[in-house]
Amino acid sequence: MIATAVTSVSTAPPTLLICVNRSASLFEMVQESGHFCVNVLGAGALGLVEQFSNSKRREERFQSGDWTMLPSGSPMCAEALVAFDCTVAKVVDWHTHGIFLGEVQGVLHPQANARPLLYMDQGFHHLAALAVTS
Repeated sequence: MIATAVTSVSTAPPTLLICVNRSASLFEMVQESGHFCVNVLGAGALGLVEQFSNSKRREERFQSGDWTMLPSGSPMCAEALVAFDCTVAKVVDWHTHGIFLGEVQGVLHPQANARPLLYMDQGFHHLAALAVTS
């Protein structure tokens, strides 16, 4: 799934928070497997974003791009700027969503030099390099 927000919860232990709608196909997968990977995508991965954010294209997911299975069993995208391999520590039920707290088991940097892809104002954007002078 494409998450428009992922939040750092703590550094000891390192923990991320993701919110997943119960109707999303990923909800049961994460709940049953007990793990997930957060792939932070770069500006060049917009095609993957379009594939994963459209439920009508569900069958096409993982058919494009280069994917690696992590030791936890979660898929990592080779196009990711950074990937966080997480084990579910707790699930909080909140109305239509499950809030998953994932303890980070590993951090990988497959594409550390790419520009990050950000979601803002109902669209995807990338950061431009800024020159700082004094």
